[in-house]
Formats: sequence, C-alpha cells, structure tokens
Amino acid sequence: MTLYRNIILLGVSVLFTATISISTNYLYDDKIKKIATLKKEQKDTNEKFITAQILSKKLKKVYTLFETNLAVEKNDVKNKEANMLFLKDLTDIIEKLNIKLLQIEPGSKKKNGMLTYIPYDLQIQCDYERLGKFITDLEGSHRLITVDEIKIKNGTEKIKASSQSLSEITDMNITLTVNTITINKAKK
Repeated sequence: MTLYRNIILLGVSVLFTATISISTNYLYDDKIKKIATLKKEQKDTNEKFITAQILSKKLKKVYTLFETNLAVEKNDVKNKEANMLFLKDLTDIIEKLNIKLLQIEPGSKKKNGMLTYIPYDLQIQCDYERLGKFITDLEGSHRLITVDEIKIKNGTEKIKASSQSLSEITDMNITLTVNTITINKAKK
C-alpha cells in the first residue's frame, strides 16, 4: 500500500511539475518577451523625446537669433551705421572683461543681397585670455557678427623695457574688424 501511495505521489508530483512547466512556457513566456520588447521601445522613445527637446531648444535659439537680426523696414535701426544698441552691448562686454578700449570706428554699411553688413574697427588692449573671452562673448551675442580681421601688435620692445609692469608686458594692442549682419525682409 505504501508502494501505491508513493507511486501515486510521484505521479502527481511529475504531473504537477509538467503542468507548471508547460503553463509557464505557454502563459508567461510570451509576457516576459513582450515586457522586454516594451522596455526597449520605451527606452528608444525616451531617447527620441530627449533629442526632440534638445532640438526644440536649439531651434528656439535660432528663431530668436533670426528674429533679432531681421529688419522689416528699410529704415530699421539695425540697418543704421553706428547702431547704438550694438555699441552699448559691445562696450558692456569690453567693460565686463576689463579690456582697455582705445578706439571704435564704425564704417559705412555694405549691402549684399538681403544682407546688410556694418563694419566696426576696434582697437583694444588686453592679453590673449581676455581676447579669447571677448571673441566668445561676441559669438554668444544676439546679433549676427563676423570677425573679419584680427591684428595683434606685440612689440619686443615691451619685453626689453624692465621698468614696465607685468600687465603692461602681457597686454597687446589689438585691432579687430567686426561686422554686424542684418537680414533685410524681401520686398514684394
């Protein structure tokens, strides 16, 4: 009798194990694969969403830059030589970086298709580090600006003269030619 009972118990155990194994393979295996697939899709979607957010911010900056430099009318302030707003921004950057401004000379504007270029000749005195920061700040400006020419005058006579201070030795006379660019709205 114990033999029959052990055989029945073994048969039930084998049947129970087989039932669980089969049900797991047919009922849950597809779900596990589907969850893994959905996790991968969610990760891909999140990456696309983050990319879209970054692009949106950059496009907003491009739109703001375009809007800031667009002249709607022929006599717009942005098209005038010696634009006071640009000169104020320029002098603010120069003061912030503690650069010695020797001269600013606006040139006559030049039109090239839909663009108007207004040149400014600057003479400043600073070291290389402040020059780099100045160019970076100009690049970060809301105005479209090109730097056409940089001339650095660093005479060897500065180094030979021992009575000068370190800042006088490291500061150079720099001549820059920058242009502001204004986009003119097309005439109908």
